[in-house]
Amino acid sequence: MAAIGVIPSLTQVRAWDVGHLSEAAARWTDTAAGWEDAFTRVSSQISVPGGTRWDGSASQAAQVRAFSDRLRVTGLADRLHEAARIAERGADQIAYAKQRVVDSVHRASEAGFVVGEDFSVTTRNAVSPADMAIWQAEAEAFATDIGARVGELVLADRQIAARIRNATAGVGAANFLDGEGESVVEPASALRFKDSPADDTSDPPAPGGGYGSYHYGYPFSTPEGWTKEQIMSETRAHFNNYFTFTADPADLVEGATINLQGPFGENEPVKVVSVTPDSFTFVSLPGHNEGAGRTITFSIVQAPASPIPGRLAWELRVAASGPVSDLSLIPGTSWLNKAVWQVFADNLNARLPGRPPQPGVVVV
Repeated sequence: MAAIGVIPSLTQVRAWDVGHLSEAAARWTDTAAGWEDAFTRVSSQISVPGGTRWDGSASQAAQVRAFSDRLRVTGLADRLHEAARIAERGADQIAYAKQRVVDSVHRASEAGFVVGEDFSVTTRNAVSPADMAIWQAEAEAFATDIGARVGELVLADRQIAARIRNATAGVGAANFLDGEGESVVEPASALRFKDSPADDTSDPPAPGGGYGSYHYGYPFSTPEGWTKEQIMSETRAHFNNYFTFTADPADLVEGATINLQGPFGENEPVKVVSVTPDSFTFVSLPGHNEGAGRTITFSIVQAPASPIPGRLAWELRVAASGPVSDLSLIPGTSWLNKAVWQVFADNLNARLPGRPPQPGVVVV
């Protein structure tokens, strides 16, 4: 899709254009309609070429072949129509994700920070040693938020590219040749598929097979008084308030199957295979964007002392492994995985109550 590396620069994000998707959708729709019209006309007119009725075994064979070709091209046209729908929706999704990055950068700038081309966040003002920890924590919060938004943008771009590839797979190789290698129906020459986005080759798909893993740690903090078991208990009790993606149902019960809602509303089915006092583990199921059989574990561990008085430091650890499918985010795009799960840590940091819930006590 966009001709950029795995991690775009700020300038590239601001210049990110989705016009090629809208243009491709229009071309694919027109091409599909042209195929359908041409083969329908051939099928309907082949028994009366030039207006003269054609009878006999050769006519019957030609009619059967024309009808068969029309059915086949209808299936190919349906593939192009689907690719066009994906491209149209994808243009909206990518534009929305881009705007979220731009808005996040703007918020950081308004707060007095400078956002670099690599999305690093620094203060433009002189800061006293006494205030350095507070400014640093705020800068890190902006950086993680911006990184998560950039991750969503690149993830959307890759997913849409993969879906278009899947929708159009094999269309370019279609032909309507008889056993002698001669073209039987002339309109088949229109099936040279060249309407995919021109820059798609700059972003090759992930390998379709093999095994991959990643391991990340995300620092966050809580008010004093929390334990890792209490953090995990609160997370399980109000899962949709903290996790990166909402779940249906939201009960983290061992053995349960739940649908996680992806960043653009798609279902990501997983099975809960383990729940411990300080961790939980999912296994992806068929229909998941990364393919079935991938295991991912989330756990909470104590971290070194927090630089902010009155806060406890923790680390959210995320470990994933398993077979790699065509749509898996690894290898090559692990930075996206890191940004996606950063949202989980950010939510823990911002949304955990001031003190752990007590039995029979409602904490506001």
